[in-house]
Amino acid sequence: MTNTALAGATTTVPAAGPAPLRPRVAQLLAAITVTGGRWSTGRVQTWRRRTGSPVMQRGTARRDLELLARLGHLDTHGPHDGRHYTLRSSR
Repeated sequence: MTNTALAGATTTVPAAGPAPLRPRVAQLLAAITVTGGRWSTGRVQTWRRRTGSPVMQRGTARRDLELLARLGHLDTHGPHDGRHYTLRSSR
């Protein structure tokens, strides 16, 4: 059995490109872009507390930073137990 489109029907094709970031991660990227500097999991947690956001566990902060690095927004520095991230200068 074959499927055929009905006359006049349209099909939508998903937009190409990366999926949008979760609001929490997008806010973090915006903060890093504006303030710059070194960002560690502790700094992310402090920033979230100061902005009135819900308390974030260390593992969540780490995953958010790692995601932004994997997507090419941040550079990773240092050993695993002392890692920090900086905004990638050339995109």
